Amino acid sequence: MVKWFLLERAVVIALLHQYSLWLRIDPAITVAIAEVESNFNPRAIGDQGQSYGVMQLHLQGAGAGHDPHELLNFQTNIELGVNYLQRCLAAAGYLLDDAVSAYNQGISGWQMRGRSVNQGYVDKVMERYSHYTANPPERLVAEYVVEALLGD
Repeated sequence: MVKWFLLERAVVIALLHQYSLWLRIDPAITVAIAEVESNFNPRAIGDQGQSYGVMQLHLQGAGAGHDPHELLNFQTNIELGVNYLQRCLAAAGYLLDDAVSAYNQGISGWQMRGRSVNQGYVDKVMERYSHYTANPPERLVAEYVVEALLGD
């Protein structure tokens, strides 16, 4: 029996990887953020109904100007999320820890408060980033596809 959720996860990770490469971002950090934010779930809704999709885009942050239905389209969500991460990286002078903090609390929040308010989140993402640096996301895509199609 095909495990559709694993195929969906493979597609999500493949898109994260591709959009990251297009914007010259290390795919390992994008995949790490998506895992921490939603565990790659394109239907995830958080922050009391204010954040949506794989990248958990907030209606008054990276998802501003988009309705929830749009943000639950995983391709749109990933494109917007990776673009927002690029803006966070630029705002943080390409310092990865600071960019991750800015992604989580918003660029203006990070500029006002720094990363001490969400250091736990930053640490969790950086731990997953280290994992994906050692185990490239494109390998994970292949593993999920094989498991989805051939697993028990």
